[in-house]
Parts: sequence; C-alpha cells; structure tokens
Amino acid sequence: MACEEMDGSLVISNTLEEDEFLYTEVLHQVPQSYQAWIGLFEIGSSNPRIWKWVDGSVPTFTKWGSTEPSHSVANCVTALIEGSNRGWNDRRCKKHMVLFAKRNRTNHNSTN
Repeated sequence: MACEEMDGSLVISNTLEEDEFLYTEVLHQVPQSYQAWIGLFEIGSSNPRIWKWVDGSVPTFTKWGSTEPSHSVANCVTALIEGSNRGWNDRRCKKHMVLFAKRNRTNHNSTN
C-alpha cells in the first residue's frame, strides 16, 4: 500500500538528528542488513546531479554511503543498514522494496 493511501508520504530527513531517529527506530525492528525507500529523488539528468525531497524542497543535509551516489541511472534513494554501516544509497525507482513513511497528523477537533 502506498504512503498516500494511508494519508502519509515518504520520510524526509533534513537533519542528522532526524536521520539518527529513523535508524534508531528501525534498528530495533529489522534484520542486520536492510534498506527502504526514503523521500529523496533526482530531478532530471544534469551533472552535477540535483536531488529533491518529495515535498519539493532541496536537501539541507545528506547521509550518502561512502561510495554514493553511484549510479547515473538510479534516481531514487534508500536508507541502508548493513551491520553498523548506515547511509543513503541511490537506486532505480522501479525496484520493489519497503519504504519509510510518515503519516500526516490529523486534527480531531469537535464542535458541540
């Protein structure tokens, strides 16, 4: 089920603290080697490559793996955990895998 169907979106990680929170929460629930989509993707095919978040903003923080971004045809991003190694990895968008989503807050005010 896509994030939007659950009133959510792919995760955006704009700070080291947000990124660490994501990994800390996930590490308790997944195997030692794991990756999932986050909300970062490449715009066009320029050089240098231009990345944007799903909300249209430009990243102010990145956590690329040591050899990333690596693929010129890979224009979406996963958060990768391999043992104690953590980082972002560019992947082809059509690759099927789990995703990190956040749900939008809803306001349940009632008027009586």
